[in-house]
Amino acid sequence: MSDLFYVKLDLPGWGFLFIATVLLGVVYAYYIRTIPPLPTWRRWFLGVLRFLFFIFILLLFFNGTVVMVKKIIKPPILALLLDNSRSMEITDNETSRAEQVRTVARQFLDSADSVQLQIFKFGETPATTTLDSLTFDENYTDIAGGLRFVTQKLADENLVGILLVSDGIDNTGDDPIQVAARSPVPVFTVLVGDTTIPRDVVLESVRTNPVLRKNTESQAEVVFHHNGFAGQRVRVLLLHRGKVLASKQVTLGAAGLQQKVVLNFTPPQEGFQRFVVRIVPLKGEFQVKNNEKHVVVRVLKDRYNVFVFSGSPTFDRRALRVVSRNMPLFRFYFFTEKSGGQYYERNFNTALLDSAEAFLFYGFPTANTSTAHLNAIFQQIISRKLPVFWLPNRHTEPRRAGTFQHLWPFKFQAAQPFRGSISTNVAVITPYPFMYPDANPVDAVETWNALPPVEVFPGFQPPENARVLLYAGNRSRKPVPVFWITRGQFKQAVLAVANWGLWHFQLQDEPDRQAFFRQWLRNVLTWLVNRDDLNPVQIKPVQKTVNVGEMVVFQGKVYDELFREVADAEVTVTIWNDSLTENYTARAVGNGFYRLEVPGLTVGDYRYRVTATANGQKLGVHEGSFSVIPFHLELMHTRARADVLRAIAAKSGGRFYTVPHLPARLPVEHSPKTYFKRKEIVLLDRWYWLPFLILLVALEWFFRKRWGLL
Repeated sequence: MSDLFYVKLDLPGWGFLFIATVLLGVVYAYYIRTIPPLPTWRRWFLGVLRFLFFIFILLLFFNGTVVMVKKIIKPPILALLLDNSRSMEITDNETSRAEQVRTVARQFLDSADSVQLQIFKFGETPATTTLDSLTFDENYTDIAGGLRFVTQKLADENLVGILLVSDGIDNTGDDPIQVAARSPVPVFTVLVGDTTIPRDVVLESVRTNPVLRKNTESQAEVVFHHNGFAGQRVRVLLLHRGKVLASKQVTLGAAGLQQKVVLNFTPPQEGFQRFVVRIVPLKGEFQVKNNEKHVVVRVLKDRYNVFVFSGSPTFDRRALRVVSRNMPLFRFYFFTEKSGGQYYERNFNTALLDSAEAFLFYGFPTANTSTAHLNAIFQQIISRKLPVFWLPNRHTEPRRAGTFQHLWPFKFQAAQPFRGSISTNVAVITPYPFMYPDANPVDAVETWNALPPVEVFPGFQPPENARVLLYAGNRSRKPVPVFWITRGQFKQAVLAVANWGLWHFQLQDEPDRQAFFRQWLRNVLTWLVNRDDLNPVQIKPVQKTVNVGEMVVFQGKVYDELFREVADAEVTVTIWNDSLTENYTARAVGNGFYRLEVPGLTVGDYRYRVTATANGQKLGVHEGSFSVIPFHLELMHTRARADVLRAIAAKSGGRFYTVPHLPARLPVEHSPKTYFKRKEIVLLDRWYWLPFLILLVALEWFFRKRWGLL
């Protein structure tokens, strides 16, 4: 309900009254006598309708505006901004900081008289709250975010001050001192906690390679500091599923200085594994929650089985065997073909094809290759999606492909090979890492150009879905593709040259260049056996390990059956563990990428499933796991920061207090403020004036006709 109501016009008040009086006279003269004569009340009724019509036209013509003014009295509000972070769990002098926060809040709640109190909490995320709802378990402290939230939330109220109760430990967000300097009201700060540095050992970080190999020695660098234990010895442990994998005793140095220790350990299992680094607590430590950290890494297999099928023995075949002896990551099983479906090294029928993890075909299949053997090999490849590395030569017979020809990663043309030199005609087309083994791209290209010449087979051409990485040729011929890769149902790579054994044997006097081919071959095979990028759904967590309180971020792309990016897919992400199952939808963020941010997951191990569909068709499913691990940033530095709270109070015009010296009444304005809220409605800006005018005219003419007036 408005306290004041009036209409204003683009016309002086006397002018409006004059025109209204004239119109009233016109209406009176019109209805003073009627034919036929009507009773007085009927003439008055019709006259009022006609006069209202004229008045409303007059209001519209002179831009009539309805003005409503409301008087509002706002009581003074004092905001209690309470620290809800995990550092409030710390106990100083037998009193927890959380209890001190509650004590301060109760003091003001009990003594509030003319000032209204509103309670807010801050930590990771600020919010309105009640005193009984405080949990003191948030993993970060954002004082600036809390101050900003209060001023925005009460922007339309009579906010007279903010009482900030905290230990001053600020570890995320903007600079609270700068935010306080821009506060529209004074910020009064109350310090809880001890400002002296406690006796404590703090594990700061653990650094290790995110990808390790099973049964291969690895290292973890542990960084920590202490206060109050100089000269004492402490033991640092690295554990996996409760078993100690590494242990080292360290003598603590000067207080406050970082110390590092390197732990050597051997991952016992493959897959994503969680390791725990722990500093054995010392007697008298302030608290021990900051003595432990978790780290999750991916542990790869220590060896892969590669089955090598080749035609008759050749110079390149011998080079391949020599090079394979210096590749400990792979275990090679050679099958060199001879007549009658037999092989020199072993019996095909007793070979455990189901143990193969990659196939390498050198000059294979040939015209003499057994169809039954080829079928058995490709059944393994197709059913288990195993990668294949092709090294064709003059003995390769593509016509032996039979029903599997559509899977072969090359097209065969009847052309004679020519002799060309890679030294002048090599170009790395796509910046794949394995094209630059153990060197930067510039050095690698120079090395490729300097390798001995090879025999090129222009009759072998890459298919349309191949990615060509290497060309060869000379000045008189068009460059010919010699190395390419494909990704379809399974990965394949093709090196369509012969005499590449020279890359190893002719460079034995140059160890660096000799190792180049071996390293490149190792990297190609490593790429082939890596199955992660075969899935058309390449959306996964950005980090396999997330600290509690942080967002779990999923990001990646979706591909179709030809590995073309799909920009309009519907992507659903399901996350679950023993206690929950949640479904989310990832959004497209441009350039073919999809992204999802999941907040609020508690500590634990989680599984996820990413499902992508387009036009009603399922493109693929990707499953995996991630972990949310404990992280006590709040307990890394526990000394209360009086200096921060003093600066906040000084910059905002408030005052700094400690709990024992906190007054019962703060120096803020305690009287209410009166505001006037004004609202204007321009009649021409509203639509309902037109039906109102029509209604007035219609009523008048309806009754005139009904009562027989001319």
